[in-house]
Amino acid sequence: MDTESLCRVLAGCTSPDPAVRQASEQQLGEAQRLPGALVGFLSLTTSPNLDIALRQAAAITFKNVVARSWEERTGEEEQVTLVPKEEKAAIRSHLLDALAHAPPLIRTQLAECVKSIVYADYPAEWPDILQTIVGYLGSNDQNKIYGALLALRQLTRKYEFRVLEDREQMSYIVSTAFPTLLNLFQQLLAMDSPSPERGELLKLVCKNFWSATYLFIPPLLVQHDQFLGWMSCLLQLVMFQVPIEGQPTDIEGRRSWPWWKCKKWALHVSYRIFSRYGSPAAVKSLYEGEIQQVQEQFATMFHNECATKFLEANLFLLSSFAQGHYMTSRVVNLAVQFVGHAVQIPAMHKLMKGQVDDILLHVIFPLLCFNDEDAELWTEDPQEYVRKGYDIIEDLYSPRTAAVNFLTELCAKKRIGKEYLQMFVAFLAANHTGILSKHAAAPGDMSLARQADGGMLAIGSLSEILKKSIFKNDLESMLKTYIVPEFQSQFGFLRAKACWVSQQFADLKFSDGKGDGPTFRSLFECIVRALQDPELPVRVDAVVALRTFVDEASTLDFLKEILPHLLDELFKLMDEVDNEDLVFTLETIVENLGEEIAPYALGLCTSLANAFWKCIQSEVEEEDELGAMAAVGCLRAIATILESVNALPHLYPAMEEVLFPIMSKMISTEGQDVLEEVLEIVSYFTYFTPEISLRMWELWPQMIVAMNDWAMDYFENMLIPMDNYVSRGTQRFLTCKDPDYLGSVAALVHKAFFEYEADESEVIPAPKLLCAVIQNCKGGIDEYLEQYLLLALRKLQGAESAMMQDLLIEVVASALFYNPTLTLQLLQKHDALHQFFDLWFHQIFVSNKKGTSSRHFRREYDKHVCALGLASIYTLPHATLPAELQAGESKLISGILKLLVDLKALREKRIQEEEETSEEEESDDEADDLEDQDDEADEEEDEYLAKLSRKAHGLSWLEGDDDDDDDLFYVDDDEFSTPLDKIDPFVFFSDVLGACKTQEPSRFQALATHLEHQTLQLLDGALQHAEVRRQEIAKEVKK
Repeated sequence: MDTESLCRVLAGCTSPDPAVRQASEQQLGEAQRLPGALVGFLSLTTSPNLDIALRQAAAITFKNVVARSWEERTGEEEQVTLVPKEEKAAIRSHLLDALAHAPPLIRTQLAECVKSIVYADYPAEWPDILQTIVGYLGSNDQNKIYGALLALRQLTRKYEFRVLEDREQMSYIVSTAFPTLLNLFQQLLAMDSPSPERGELLKLVCKNFWSATYLFIPPLLVQHDQFLGWMSCLLQLVMFQVPIEGQPTDIEGRRSWPWWKCKKWALHVSYRIFSRYGSPAAVKSLYEGEIQQVQEQFATMFHNECATKFLEANLFLLSSFAQGHYMTSRVVNLAVQFVGHAVQIPAMHKLMKGQVDDILLHVIFPLLCFNDEDAELWTEDPQEYVRKGYDIIEDLYSPRTAAVNFLTELCAKKRIGKEYLQMFVAFLAANHTGILSKHAAAPGDMSLARQADGGMLAIGSLSEILKKSIFKNDLESMLKTYIVPEFQSQFGFLRAKACWVSQQFADLKFSDGKGDGPTFRSLFECIVRALQDPELPVRVDAVVALRTFVDEASTLDFLKEILPHLLDELFKLMDEVDNEDLVFTLETIVENLGEEIAPYALGLCTSLANAFWKCIQSEVEEEDELGAMAAVGCLRAIATILESVNALPHLYPAMEEVLFPIMSKMISTEGQDVLEEVLEIVSYFTYFTPEISLRMWELWPQMIVAMNDWAMDYFENMLIPMDNYVSRGTQRFLTCKDPDYLGSVAALVHKAFFEYEADESEVIPAPKLLCAVIQNCKGGIDEYLEQYLLLALRKLQGAESAMMQDLLIEVVASALFYNPTLTLQLLQKHDALHQFFDLWFHQIFVSNKKGTSSRHFRREYDKHVCALGLASIYTLPHATLPAELQAGESKLISGILKLLVDLKALREKRIQEEEETSEEEESDDEADDLEDQDDEADEEEDEYLAKLSRKAHGLSWLEGDDDDDDDLFYVDDDEFSTPLDKIDPFVFFSDVLGACKTQEPSRFQALATHLEHQTLQLLDGALQHAEVRRQEIAKEVKK
């Protein structure tokens, strides 16, 4: 198709006539597959006489075809016609020139094309791109320079995050292009032009340097002339005064203006270099091998020759900012971060010690205060004010967050922190002269109120440090004097800040009680009253603070009295704003009030379901990540409600009515982000309801479809509700043929075992599901038992991990308990009997490398199931057993006894640990009643020891078997129960052996004759313990 025809087709795609538009779109789709079409689209983008809208349409089409058809992609279902090699070569030869001379709208599209082709073809198919770029960089053509910088950025970005892999490629790119790039950098800085285009070029130079040095310093940059050249240019750009001429007057315009963005990138690059290479000693821990030498050399050079100069430059910027010179928020953020990092380094702190107080008072503190931008947003868009206040991405770039971090990290610093803390607290709270004191004396003064807001933010941010400082005994008085009165302030932002600061000190031990008493109750009531504040941000901060007070309160009696009103206010607020913290508060209230929430459970679920749909809608329409997080929060809160009323199953059907649409809709590709939470809700409705409804059964085939298509990674989450369906809806599970539940289990397990490409650990739920079906469906799955056994036996042949081997053997053990005759027949039929039992007995007796415990079947559950499976063989007459088992009955007894002896030891160990844990908890409760020790050193030591203790407890399950990587899975599944749990293996073994003795005395006598003396002793001990267990079970039944 010639260019004129392509133009007509592209023009038709924007026609207001639907028929013309549809026909043109079809023609465009066909044209894209024609030879030479891609070159034609590229040619149109560079045609200066063509309408810009058509050029843009051609560029977008060109970009989409390149992204879709340049290289073959694995996993693509749709067959794509790839771009022919000859056409690729033609495009590569013209693309950089097109990029250089394209207008901005089209340049963006072509840069994406360069990225796609570089990622696919460089260096193998496009080796000359680098030399072309270098040639463009050295030209005097600004358009070529700009295009070269864009193209070079795609090359450096390709290798930006690769440390070892392809590191040599990045080094080659840098050694080839960066000398010319440095010359360009120096020429641009030497110019006197205030044009935005110059700022844009400088920005791109910095971005290329950022990508090239992100994870390691290439060797070229430790050559002293190159090092000094680059660092000098960066320093010059950090110090560079942004031109006044042409600078936008509005804040958003300034933020996107090339000169301020250029300044930001210079600071961004220099801060990363300083934070990563400012300390040569620290570099040693980041790298190893041959790369380490270059990094250390660069760090030494930077530390000796540049660090101080960059620090002085950033201090100068902050000084200018303090004097009222304008800077964008990101520039201030980066400068504060740089100085904040420097103050943590003793040598740097020494250089700037005399300036730190000034920085705190004249830079950091003003950044903490409520400002004009805050006031405008508070008044004109309170929802946006709330969103920004709780957005972690906003925090990353906020000067206020950087200031808070500077303050808290400085005051927490050993040796120097106390001095700065005392100075700053005096500045804030000294009688008559402190910021808060001045505000208290003139509460209506707006200027002082804004400063008080900054002071309160500082006090709250320093809360954890203050609680361990010399001020800890003054905190209650400080709260009563400066914070509590602000709940009545005429300024909404101070009422909001009072809520937030109170939250930070909710765990304080007040003079009249911790978590209770008049002071705590007074603060708590202030927070509750703030829920009705006329200002939205105040109500949001009150709800978020409420969560901490609920957690800290020793009693919630007064909250129970106002619960309906409280929930009403909470849901009104959730209708106004999408904020996951509101949902977290609701979740906390539900967790702490338990069954008290029951009368409101249905209403809560209804409101949360509505909030969930609203969040999902905002995520779809606006690509709102916060909406997605809030949606997850809604589902978690729903799960918490379901948990809190699980003792009241009659409530579940009405809640199911409300929540089923969410469960049904989200068990699909639409619910990938919330599937875990949805499956938890499904688990509650399949476990706690009086019976599983027909509507809930509709979810089983949906789960199977999801697992087959995309959700196999969620097998562990799926297993819980699947187990519930099998164990609580056994009759329907067995009898229904449409859908065929039994058949779907076999198909799913087959896919998991033999079609799903993943680590073996990810399909551990598959044998668990087989066991659940076999154990729960005794007598009902004869026609499927062979299929299930063959799946397990086939997988067992290639199973690598001990855990997978054990679970597969337990499938057969469960089948033996289910029907020993049929199972043995099937093993014989497939010639697997001898090999299987040899492996089983080997696994039973093999020990770990240390010889301290079993290598296999290490959980109580494992030993329980295996013992029942083997003991079931004794329910069969001796004459009906296969010859191999007839000859090996003494070995069979030995295996059972080994399992039982180990099981008894495991149980006793668990009981002992539970008793010790109970005693520790009682001891902890007694210790909590003792007076707290006020010595700061003791508190720090206790915290340190607590951290060590938590770490030790978190890793305690790893101790012992260092030769086994399956420890993670060797934990008994508390969330699963099976009919086998009710059958004690000692009692069962005693009963079948007793029946054997009665019905086949000669068999029993022969068995006793062939057993060794030690085995006979173990047998006698097992039978005695069976009687003990029988009595214990009888007592439990009476209870």
